[in-house]
Amino acid sequence: MHPSRSSVDGQDSDNDSGIVIGVSVAIMTISSVVVGMRMLSRSLIRQRGWDDWAAVTSLTFFISLLLYFLSIIFIKMTFLLQYYRLMEVSRMRHVVVGCMILIVLWAVSQILVAFLQCIPLEAVWNPRVESKCVGNIAAVWYFNGIFNVVTDFMIITLPIPKIWQLQMPRMQKIILVGVFMLGFFTIAISILRIQWLSPKPYQTWWNVKPAMWSLAEITCGILCACLPVLKPLISRAKPLIKPRLSRGSQDGTP
Repeated sequence: MHPSRSSVDGQDSDNDSGIVIGVSVAIMTISSVVVGMRMLSRSLIRQRGWDDWAAVTSLTFFISLLLYFLSIIFIKMTFLLQYYRLMEVSRMRHVVVGCMILIVLWAVSQILVAFLQCIPLEAVWNPRVESKCVGNIAAVWYFNGIFNVVTDFMIITLPIPKIWQLQMPRMQKIILVGVFMLGFFTIAISILRIQWLSPKPYQTWWNVKPAMWSLAEITCGILCACLPVLKPLISRAKPLIKPRLSRGSQDGTP
């Protein structure tokens, strides 16, 4: 007999589809707006590059959580391609290329595991299906989660020494470093997500929370990758916004 939701996790409702749809739409909207702002900002200075298209690609794969790993890898590649474009020192570029190769190899292995963990794949969410599955898939997911956290930390901290060498006001350096530090929210989300990686029966019920954390992780990564390049757009928007704010404050003055 198919169990009710209450017999699975003690909840009264039969499903969380409303929550899933609501959160997914909200997060997808935020991510789409930010990526759109990134592309507009880069168009203003006529300098679109591979890092910009990697950001767009990560948003495309965001549509399906089955392609979670592809979305994550393109977010990481957005950062790394951005670093490669900005870092002119060959030694640092070699480090960035090495990181790219490592992440691509990791992502390919995880995608293969995700789609080949059970044959047929339907057995992942339907325990009634007769299948052959990887014996200890939980160990693979935990390794993936830890590796994801480690590479996030590596990518976030990689440009900080270079930022302090830039010829710009100290406050701008602090703001730029602060933007990259937002990436630690992504790391925190990745760590929280690890606790739900262990496979359980009736995955379509149990997977709601990890799926939501995965959406949050991808969104946070997209935000962190796009915010540092929005300066041209913000600079162009300032002259348009300031007069309106001034008129608004004058209208509200008694």
